[in-house]
Amino acid sequence: ALGFKVVMTRTSDKFVENSDRVAITGANKADLLFSLHHNSAVASASGGLTIYPSVKNNPSTQASFSESKVLAEMLAGAYESAGMSYRGSYQDIHISGHTLYIMRNAQTRTILTEIGFLSNAKDIKKISNPAFQADLPRRIAKQIYNFFYGR
Repeated sequence: ALGFKVVMTRTSDKFVENSDRVAITGANKADLLFSLHHNSAVASASGGLTIYPSVKNNPSTQASFSESKVLAEMLAGAYESAGMSYRGSYQDIHISGHTLYIMRNAQTRTILTEIGFLSNAKDIKKISNPAFQADLPRRIAKQIYNFFYGR
């Protein structure tokens, strides 16, 4: 794991409240909260990767927001080099209802990423491929390492 201590907020398909995820992050004094998801849409033409860097409620964490944006762009390169189309980097304000609780409430750098659409045939083929599933985490870890130690 390139020397990182990884703390999973969930390891099964059991729901964990977002407030509990934020609490776990704080209790572990995390340097980064990285939330990984797959997306879905009514239109099967939707597809690709979306990244949401943090938006903070507390002005003292604005540096974390700026750093999250830098890391988001670094991760975009990792995803694209793994063959995912990159839809862009967005903020919570782009989502109806500003629903990304962890993005606003975790007191550290935060990245939420939607890796592919389960409603898109091209994306589902890629994200269900074992080679992609092995390759993408390595690319993500390398960019996170570069963010902390190599830039």
